[in-house]
Amino acid sequence: MSTYGLILAAGRGQRFGSTKQLASLEGKPLVQHVIDAFVAARVDVGVVVLGHEIERIRAGIEIPSAWRVVENPNHAEGQSTSLVAGLAAAPPGATAVAVVLGDQPRIRAVAIRALVEAHADATTPILRASYGGRPGHPVLFDRSVWADLRDARGDGGARGFLARHSEYITHIEMGGAPPGDVDTPADLASA
Repeated sequence: MSTYGLILAAGRGQRFGSTKQLASLEGKPLVQHVIDAFVAARVDVGVVVLGHEIERIRAGIEIPSAWRVVENPNHAEGQSTSLVAGLAAAPPGATAVAVVLGDQPRIRAVAIRALVEAHADATTPILRASYGGRPGHPVLFDRSVWADLRDARGDGGARGFLARHSEYITHIEMGGAPPGDVDTPADLASA
């Protein structure tokens, strides 16, 4: 095994007003779109990090047999705690992790697959999808930087680490618009 998938979906989604992970988009829960993108990208092993209303969300989604749900009891402290929980749950033998936010239902399987395939020949430890020159998700982190990522704090996830270490990043151009976050009911309507 080399790359595993990591979906960060533990947050409360206060601006959304309800449990956005289960908000319906085209007949399925928002986070299910992200799971399905990993499946279509042939990332067979992964982790969905949940926290707020974990049992309700777990019951409302379908995950592949080699994937698992990991609880982040510290989700209220910010997205970085979900990143740390997901890295701690890395399967044995994983050499990289592809990270996507659970509220990005328009993430494209082709973007995930492009990073996974580029990892074999990468000259930097981080690969990041770029859309018309604008960085976005997914982001793939080689195992060599995981120890530094575990020091992340707050709601920025890996954002601070990425900003401090631009020399570690190779951008892979995907074209088109980056997948947007669904933070409010209006965002869901426009998705």
